[in-house]
Amino acid sequence: SGMPVHPKFAYPGEEAAQVARRALGLDPEKFTVFVNAGWIGGGNIPQIFRELVQGQLDVQAIFLAGKNEDLRVAAESIAKDAPFPIKVIGYSEEIEQLMSAANVMISKLGGLTTFEALACRLPIIADTTTPPMPQEAGTVNLIARNGAGMMLERCADIVPMIRSLVSDPRKYQDMKAATAGISVPNS
Repeated sequence: SGMPVHPKFAYPGEEAAQVARRALGLDPEKFTVFVNAGWIGGGNIPQIFRELVQGQLDVQAIFLAGKNEDLRVAAESIAKDAPFPIKVIGYSEEIEQLMSAANVMISKLGGLTTFEALACRLPIIADTTTPPMPQEAGTVNLIARNGAGMMLERCADIVPMIRSLVSDPRKYQDMKAATAGISVPNS
């Protein structure tokens, strides 16, 4: 039956993705990385974000800090020195728009967030720098086994991972196609 997700989490197509990027003040044509710190903005996402910002990448990014106001302020400060555009957002009830705007999401593999991303055909770079919680381990295996994402085991590996997706469109398209194979529409 799949994980039940709201119908607003659906693959929008590239034209809608460009509209979503434009609405965020981003370049509609640029590869977009969505860094999702979740509801409270914890875990290793802040360190992964610092590593990402230090990379010389031809991308743009969205950083979602959730309800963590201190993290939002820190992310805005870090983003000022980035060599690429970054839109920092606090809490949002329009996650589907952020996912629609993105080419890839960096996140821990929370159950619902993962399947919302898959419904949007959004490949995932999973934060596995700390072992996933037991209820998330199966999701890690599902994503890895089906090729719908990459497992980030060291924060320092984020830049090479993103670079590989940008420089190898076939690799990226294969990951995106794999999301469709494990998403269950209308579940």
